[in-house]
Amino acid sequence: LDEPTSGLDSQTAFSVIESINELTSSNGLTTICTIHQPPVDVFLSFDRLLLLEKGAVVYSGPPAKCEDFFKDEGFQCPPSANPADYYFKVLNEQAELAAEQAQLAAGLMGSPDENNNNNNNNH
Repeated sequence: LDEPTSGLDSQTAFSVIESINELTSSNGLTTICTIHQPPVDVFLSFDRLLLLEKGAVVYSGPPAKCEDFFKDEGFQCPPSANPADYYFKVLNEQAELAAEQAQLAAGLMGSPDENNNNNNNNH
């Protein structure tokens, strides 16, 4: 399901997810949802969470264990923060940092064309 809670207040969003959970579990089905900025109760109601960054799996497992995963990586979720918002913020910040580091490394190494020209001039 693509964002089944989009545009809903937190209580209605939780009710929708609760209904989806009841329907799927009573019928032996699996549901995959994309959810953006879920309220805490919605976030914790999922059986399994899959966090992706640029198509790569960052975390896969129960939402309740996500806190330990991020804590082990050096990112402690503040007590007053929505865990989902915090984890997405961390992922975005880390992606930006990695992109900056890649640009810096590319600048230090020069472009492949520059390196080839320098090597050709040295012969």
